Amino acid sequence: MVEHQDQLQVILSYLKAWEGSQILITKEEEGDIDQTVIDLHRLDFENYDNAFDDYLPQAALQLAGPGQTLGETDSPLPYAQFDIPVDHLSEVQCSSEEIFIKTDRGTYMLSPIRRE
Repeated sequence: MVEHQDQLQVILSYLKAWEGSQILITKEEEGDIDQTVIDLHRLDFENYDNAFDDYLPQAALQLAGPGQTLGETDSPLPYAQFDIPVDHLSEVQCSSEEIFIKTDRGTYMLSPIRRE
């Protein structure tokens, strides 16, 4: 089994290759499915040493850039950033076409949007 730190490095290397691209993120948490499109300008990794409740992750990938949630009415991301909690990774699959991340919170599917 690949170590947690190694899994993060693999995810980061694929996401770095997508910087400057538009990314589709499909998130499923507790039976809810949400989709977000983000113009990936920057990628950060954040440790939250002082996470004081169960909602905040201890570690997260931060995809920074303007974006919007998709739905009946599209809405802009409030902080021009999308966080993916990664403290409890259970499965990671990466290719140049998509990244699949499964954690104790839910699943996340990321893929670059190819422009014709």
